[in-house]
Amino acid sequence: GGYLVFILSGQCEGASIFETGTQTAVAITVAASTAVADAVSGDDVPSEACEGKCHDYRGRQTYTKFGIRCAVWEDQDLYPQYRADNYTQLSPANTTNNYCRNPYKDGDSLVGNTIWCVTTDPEVKWQECIRIGVIQPVCSRGYQISSQQGRDALFYVSFIIWGLGAIWTILIFCLIRRIQLAIAINKVAAVYLATNPSTLLVPIVQALVAILWCTVWFFFAAFLLSQVPTDYTPTGAFATYAEAFGTSPGCAFWETGPECTGTPGACTNKWPTGSVWRDNLCEDMDTDSPKCWRCAPPRYVFDLRFAVSFFVLLWNNAFNIAMGQMIIAMAVAKWFFSTDKATTSVVGQGVKTACRYHVGTVAVGSFIVAVVQFIRYLMKYFEKQAEAQKNRCMACLLRVLQCFIWCFEKCIKFLNKNAYIQCALKGT
Repeated sequence: GGYLVFILSGQCEGASIFETGTQTAVAITVAASTAVADAVSGDDVPSEACEGKCHDYRGRQTYTKFGIRCAVWEDQDLYPQYRADNYTQLSPANTTNNYCRNPYKDGDSLVGNTIWCVTTDPEVKWQECIRIGVIQPVCSRGYQISSQQGRDALFYVSFIIWGLGAIWTILIFCLIRRIQLAIAINKVAAVYLATNPSTLLVPIVQALVAILWCTVWFFFAAFLLSQVPTDYTPTGAFATYAEAFGTSPGCAFWETGPECTGTPGACTNKWPTGSVWRDNLCEDMDTDSPKCWRCAPPRYVFDLRFAVSFFVLLWNNAFNIAMGQMIIAMAVAKWFFSTDKATTSVVGQGVKTACRYHVGTVAVGSFIVAVVQFIRYLMKYFEKQAEAQKNRCMACLLRVLQCFIWCFEKCIKFLNKNAYIQCALKGT
């Protein structure tokens, strides 16, 4: 990922990702190998600097930008005019070797834009080179990403990704024993499933039970939701639409001030909110402010009866999931400690033990999960009430509180699952 972003930061106009990636990889490889060789030999390193079209280049690049090795100038026959006798850039003879150069004289019709060489590849006659140490050369025809700020952003992001990758690699080495343990556990789990494939029926049965239960519950919940009291919204009329429906703030969520505070209407001051309609038969027609706006009740409401029904839904769903966890934990425990693992069928035994001895355990654990979930949904209900009251601060606070409760719920589920495993290991 980091290398791809790094390539994009220096991709030239018209060049493909593959070409740019190959060119960058060759530049990095040549620079690294040359630096190591120089460090080992201890020889003086000639400068890789040059100006303009690199007519004065005296460096030691021997590979083209795509990694093809250069041919020796004095030995190549493809362009025999390029010899030390004709061009000062190639003299003295036998010292230029196969180094990249840009040999030309005043009056030459063909002049390279940068250093190049004749290649040793018979299918590629010649190719341009990049100076050693230059990883991203300047693109004379422009860049694929025209913005300098965009290229700089990609350049620095690539190093951030590389840093994160290095941290990830270090973590992998630090957690190598835990990873090996996880691999061993997965191997045992695979063996268990191979000998007890009927275990896969447990989640299927759970899903069918959940679908059947939720279908029945939705049927009765629809009846409870539709019982809207006649006095849920005011029955009188109002003079203005703002008085009935309220006003909304014209500010972004981060802006504050009196102008950013909306006013709840008489018909929409609680959730689920009602609607507003204009009656042609207005009240107080003889006055300057006739009252023509009336409230329409919502299609559904939430009351105590629905709250009890919803808690039952949460508890039953949590119980269904927990029972599946307990059954699988029991089956795995019986299989793991059995003497004949190849022929022992344990799923039926797990169902029998879980249903006979641990229904209460599962019910208590699922009850705790249902209570936490119910509180989280209750906070969502209060959030909607705060929005209906145009209280943005309270609505934001309730959202944050829901996030904390969600994290607490995940912890409770984790503890419950491990508790069921302990029951399977140490229980009946």
